[in-house]
Amino acid sequence: MSDIEAPIEISIWDIPAVKHKGRIYRVINSKKIKKGNDYIITGVDSDKYIDIVEEIQWDELYIRDVSSISLIEGLNSISFIKKLKLPHSSINEIFGLETLISLEELDLNNNQISKISGLDFLKKLRILRLDDNKIMEFAGFGNLNSLEVLYLSNNLISRIEGIQNLENLKELYLDDNNISEIDGLNLPRNIEVISLRKNNGEIKIKNLDRLKMLRKVIK
Repeated sequence: MSDIEAPIEISIWDIPAVKHKGRIYRVINSKKIKKGNDYIITGVDSDKYIDIVEEIQWDELYIRDVSSISLIEGLNSISFIKKLKLPHSSINEIFGLETLISLEELDLNNNQISKISGLDFLKKLRILRLDDNKIMEFAGFGNLNSLEVLYLSNNLISRIEGIQNLENLKELYLDDNNISEIDGLNLPRNIEVISLRKNNGEIKIKNLDRLKMLRKVIK
């Protein structure tokens, strides 16, 4: 057992709290205790990583502020989760998500990602957060036909392209990038909100008349 003074009880709905005194723990020899709609798991070891417990199911995995996490891996046993949140870490590549076929929301904001990739299998993904990374171009969205909200603020993007076929995309957030022009021909027809604050001065806007559902352009 670890050097923790007393056993920790961790609510499965508060999985980011698998953190005690600044350290990350993995769950071992877990014991499920039903408490209302929550499961409590006990038994932790101080190996500084999280080991997913296969027999316990939940909808959301949320781990934040863990600078040592640079690679997404070991998620094969939780293909049922609907939300995965790994913000404020050191992830530099989107990889290892191919088994998460039920995923509806992915949050990787505040990481070190420079290229969008590894999303092809996420057919049910509705919300994607990639703000505060190092992304330079649009790519890798081709099969995200269920995507409704896309956050890409505070990156290094200069052109909007390659998302015309995302028919369900309704909200696009591109604040604090290097965009100088927006062309409606490069946007999905059903887009409703586009946010472009803090970009390259006065943004040139054209062909927005084809976007019949557009309600708001924030700049």
